[in-house]
Amino acid sequence: MGRRQQDATWVNSLMQTLQGHSVLIGGDFNAWHTTWGYPRNNSRGTQLLVAMRHTRLELLNVPEVPTRIAAFASQRDTTPDLTWASPNLRGIWQTRPDTLGSDHLPIWITLQALQAIPENDRPFRKMGYISYHPK
Repeated sequence: MGRRQQDATWVNSLMQTLQGHSVLIGGDFNAWHTTWGYPRNNSRGTQLLVAMRHTRLELLNVPEVPTRIAAFASQRDTTPDLTWASPNLRGIWQTRPDTLGSDHLPIWITLQALQAIPENDRPFRKMGYISYHPK
């Protein structure tokens, strides 16, 4: 979400484009909401939460775990980095302790699809080992 786009209409547009597909969205949203650990909500956070719920995307973040480390004593650790997934994706969401020089923590996600992945529909021919094997 760009700085100029304050609303979350892009969520509906994206989900219409990707209809029928599993979706994972992650980013530095800078949207405040108590759902993901902020002490209060701002309009961007409220709009984002409404849009994500409307499209049935689920937050993978652990609310008590910040994704940005405060740079100054006057600041607090926050969670601007959010990860959302389709309901058929289950994930283990974690941050890593080494910021690699950033004030944001790396996020590690392990996903598991709850639906079976369709097998390849291409027809295969059996090949004779003897005719294929070099002498």
